[in-house]
Amino acid sequence: MLDFLPSIDHASIKANQSLISAGRRARLSSCAQKRYERLSGVPRRRDQDRAARPAPLEPEMLAGLIAFAFAAAFTGAALYIALVEQPARLALDDTSMMREWAPSDRRGFALLGALAVAGALAGLAAYGRVGDIRWLLGALIVATSWPYFYFVVVPVNNRLLSQNQPEADSRELVREWGLLEWGLVAIGLASSGVFGWILA
Repeated sequence: MLDFLPSIDHASIKANQSLISAGRRARLSSCAQKRYERLSGVPRRRDQDRAARPAPLEPEMLAGLIAFAFAAAFTGAALYIALVEQPARLALDDTSMMREWAPSDRRGFALLGALAVAGALAGLAAYGRVGDIRWLLGALIVATSWPYFYFVVVPVNNRLLSQNQPEADSRELVREWGLLEWGLVAIGLASSGVFGWILA
């Protein structure tokens, strides 16, 4: 008697209901997650963390910073010798002055020489990566401390080292040596200035 009514596919109805329920749960879960993030400030913190994270240094910038650091250290060491050690040394009597000068000169030469080589090599590395001629200029300036020391300072050093005991001209030689140290200060300031100019 009811054969004219269409048959009902209960399996299809259940499948559709399952899909609708799954979609509703997904929407509810997404809304809840967004509401949680909005209340807790998670996305904002993520954005702030990304903004606060420093950008990685480029290799050429790193080499330039190293060159500048070594040139500045060279300048600082030369200034310390000229402004602190030398006046204190000249305030001593001749015997104490000569006894203090010899080991100080040896250690100062080793320190300044190493800093000059490191600064020059780092400057050359930056020049090789970037091609900016100013890096080469700064490297050559700090490297000139070696010929300056060898041809200008060493002759005075040798005269002082040849004196087993203080002589009449010992104090004048030490004073002359101290004036020559200002040449190293000038070299350090020039190289640091060039490197700082590039980085500015």
